[in-house]
Amino acid sequence: MNYWKDKIKPVYLPVLFAFILSSCKKDPGNVGSDVIGNRAGYNIQVTDTFNVVAYSVPSDSVDTRGLTYYMLGSMHDPVLGVTTANIITQFALPVAGFSFNGNTIDSVVLQLRYAGKDGIYGNNTNQSIQVYELQEGLSESLSEPIFSNKNYQIGSNVLGSYNGVFATADSVVYSLNGKTISNAPQIRIRINDADFINRLQTASATTFASNANFKAAFKGFFISAEQPGISSGNGAITFINMRRDNPQTALVVYFKENGVPVKYEFPIQNSSEVKANQYKHSNRISFPQPSHQQTCYVQAAAGIKTRILIPGLLELAKNENIGIISARLEVKLKDSASIGKYTIPTQLYAFGNDSLGRNTLTRDLQQEFLSYLGGNYDASVKGYWFNLNREIQHWLTTYRTTGVNLNTGFNITIPADNPISASRLILDTDRSIKGEEKVKLILTYTVIK
Repeated sequence: MNYWKDKIKPVYLPVLFAFILSSCKKDPGNVGSDVIGNRAGYNIQVTDTFNVVAYSVPSDSVDTRGLTYYMLGSMHDPVLGVTTANIITQFALPVAGFSFNGNTIDSVVLQLRYAGKDGIYGNNTNQSIQVYELQEGLSESLSEPIFSNKNYQIGSNVLGSYNGVFATADSVVYSLNGKTISNAPQIRIRINDADFINRLQTASATTFASNANFKAAFKGFFISAEQPGISSGNGAITFINMRRDNPQTALVVYFKENGVPVKYEFPIQNSSEVKANQYKHSNRISFPQPSHQQTCYVQAAAGIKTRILIPGLLELAKNENIGIISARLEVKLKDSASIGKYTIPTQLYAFGNDSLGRNTLTRDLQQEFLSYLGGNYDASVKGYWFNLNREIQHWLTTYRTTGVNLNTGFNITIPADNPISASRLILDTDRSIKGEEKVKLILTYTVIK
């Protein structure tokens, strides 16, 4: 299941995709189809005979600050093992200078609104969700990433827990002051820890004076979905709406004021409340030495990416100046790529690769529109394709003019957001039959005299 932003904004990925959307200008130093294709006298050649090497490796961690939605849950994919998504969040004051005015708290509930009725990936079996209190502050600087592999200091007490399936289509109905109130589908976790409730009840006026003071005393929650021993095929990931336009995601405190039941919502969804995801993977497939694999994998939540190498590519530019018209990388699905609840992603990205194997922006990502880049599932080819004209042109030109080898390959990944996804993919990268290779680079070019 993929979830798009209702209103598209720049996404937070291992690199800043805002740069992609704001830098869609042409580079006059590159030769492409817009220059060559309309001119006569060029010898246009097409080849797809490169020896492409593909293998899977663990993904980079990703920045999870400011996601569209936040993933929660644990699932045991029968092919790729266990994925767990935990949520880290602050909560804020209902108003500055808040006070209980001597009233006694009756109950405290953590509300987590689902992103939508179809917002489940995997097999929706029983989940066990626990809430812990953070023991460390979270940086509110938007320029400071919060990576998905970060570990957190948390208290030892379970503040509250939820056990059950994700009921994404069931409204929550309750009564307050004789009125029946219906809320959108949500997880409701009752906070039972007496120490936490007492600290909230007896907090000083100074603590309630401002959000800064409040967050220094109550640093937030670590919402854990870890389930040791979850069996193969069980479990799921759901998506939680923690956005500013959703007031139902909050810590709700119920008490009586002059004998009348009231509630106050300590908001989570405001833009000033820091939120993040932590992703964990276990029972994983093995990752052999980097040599070609006949089957490859791509997995969301900073799980697995597939490396694509084209070692003989620069031979083209050894003795001639090459002008790229089209450079299209194709990858195809295994027949078993989508098994039951484990549906394929609608979108992939093709990143570059630095000397340490980390994702980098290609020149195509920097200078072209997303619609040009490809990466959407294409049923006609039973797979995905990517336009890499500018990056490959840069490699060839640099090698021809300076002798420097920039051919470090590509990384195929599932986006960290926009759309956010818990999906995975099994790629058919078989190249055992000459002329029927399942992963290929199709290059259209001309020799420039």
